[in-house]
Amino acid sequence: GSAGCAAGFAKALQAQAVNDTRSDRLISAMGAEPEMVRRQIHDRTSFDGSKQQLTITPRFAPTGRDAADLAYLLRDHLEKKAKHSFSARGRRWEFKARHESVVASGIDQAREMEAAVPWITAGVMLIGFCSVGVTFKAAFLPVKLALTVAVPLLATYGFVTAFFQLGWFRGLGIGSVGAGPDPLLFFTTPCGLFGLAMDYDLFLFVRVYEYRRKGYDNRSAVQRALVETGPVITAAGVLFMISLLFLTMSHTPFMVYVGAI
Repeated sequence: GSAGCAAGFAKALQAQAVNDTRSDRLISAMGAEPEMVRRQIHDRTSFDGSKQQLTITPRFAPTGRDAADLAYLLRDHLEKKAKHSFSARGRRWEFKARHESVVASGIDQAREMEAAVPWITAGVMLIGFCSVGVTFKAAFLPVKLALTVAVPLLATYGFVTAFFQLGWFRGLGIGSVGAGPDPLLFFTTPCGLFGLAMDYDLFLFVRVYEYRRKGYDNRSAVQRALVETGPVITAAGVLFMISLLFLTMSHTPFMVYVGAI
């Protein structure tokens, strides 16, 4: 991690460690060499004296579950409690702690995406639905697309969550109870899945629209459109499913989640 404070505080600490013999005695009592400690303080203090780095080397893996738990603990609890102000040498200082690590950076990015993805996904769907409605001059077409595209997408995410978290197919050696899919899956796939779903949906709708313009009634237009586009849509879906099936056989968990969805 790294601890930062207001300008001058770290520099004052450095000067005190170098010049104060009491600090040397204290450091020696702790079993450390005063010269080594002074050198480390000097090397880990910024040029303006406003920040000082404190490095922690834990026994566990730097990117494992324990590292993530430590990052959450430091980010959500220690940083908030460490922030305070105090007086020293006739001046008022503010102390702030900031934890930095590979896992902490990933956590920050995940939280940023978690806040932004709902708005991005909603905006993409709204623009897509409305643009199709304007193109075909159909006021209720966005409602139809919401029922045939958005609802199935939500059901897909629910199925994948139950698949891996509730262990619906544990008998086949897939999924496990209590271990849900990687949250990154819900940040990276919605817009892509929306595009695929719209593509197949419009295959059918455009053909129905053409037959309605030619004078066919609703039932006849839908029947002829299904006969003509059904085999193409089904074949495309099956081929896409087969290609993703191999991802579910991967040893990388995220690839398994993408293949399942």
